[in-house]
Amino acid sequence: MAPGSDPGHRTSAHSVLFYRDDSELAARAGEPLLGALTRGGTAIVIATPAHRELIGRWLTAAGADLAAATAAGRYLTRDARETMASLMVGGWNMTFGKYITGKIQR
Repeated sequence: MAPGSDPGHRTSAHSVLFYRDDSELAARAGEPLLGALTRGGTAIVIATPAHRELIGRWLTAAGADLAAATAAGRYLTRDARETMASLMVGGWNMTFGKYITGKIQR
């Protein structure tokens, strides 16, 4: 059976983005986040306060209801600096996937 064809199989992704300017960041980060929200999935934004605001504005302009998604626990935002600090345990970086899994399961 092909990945994603099993209704019990959930796919997920995370990505790192390099960008030239803030408008490129908002659009390139916003597109997959909007897709996740549109399909009923969860979108997680880990960014600086200014970039979280920028991405949020882009998503809203694209038609996302961030208030509803946030209330439903499907739109999560975290501060980049705080997130990185929380990944450090005894001077070592925990795995990113373990951290995110814990946040989603709450």
